[in-house]
Amino acid sequence: MIRQPQVVQQVDPEFSEETSRFLATSDVKLTVVFHIAVREDGTMRSVEVVRVEPADLPVARKFAEEVAAVMPRWRFGPAMLDGKPVDAEFDFTLEAQAGPETE
Repeated sequence: MIRQPQVVQQVDPEFSEETSRFLATSDVKLTVVFHIAVREDGTMRSVEVVRVEPADLPVARKFAEEVAAVMPRWRFGPAMLDGKPVDAEFDFTLEAQAGPETE
């Protein structure tokens, strides 16, 4: 059985003004599913946005694209098979729900 890669270093995107404003003022939960290919050394070979929810919200797609743009700089603990690192492809789900700050 393959043990899936785990994120060990994550680079945060610099969101556009539109995305930043949405994240700061909305309580809508965004869910993005990415299909990721990771090499045996933990570097990313490819990333693709598979699904965005809510699908009818343009800023949700923009959020997904802005995150996907920095994901190649993320690092993973490699997938393991029989104790050896291997290349792997898998789906990775990211959820965001910042919302307005309350005091």
